[in-house]
Amino acid sequence: MDRDQILNAIAESRKVNEQVKQAGQETQVEDPSLVKGIARAGFQGLTFGFGDEIEAIIDSIGKDKTYDQAIKEVRDLLLVFLVQLV
Repeated sequence: MDRDQILNAIAESRKVNEQVKQAGQETQVEDPSLVKGIARAGFQGLTFGFGDEIEAIIDSIGKDKTYDQAIKEVRDLLLVFLVQLV
């Protein structure tokens, strides 16, 4: 994934965030720290690309958050981290 693709994905993510916000389902993506970003990206690699799904499942269990909300948040965090590296 090159820089333009990442930036396009972030722009698309912002559109989805706005749609979710308008629908009354608030989501917030924090600015990931370097350590968390490296850990998340490393876990993504170690799990052959399934790290985001695993993290989203864990995040959605027992919380007031759906899997779809959790996976979007995790993927957004990964994208923000990757863009910061570029």
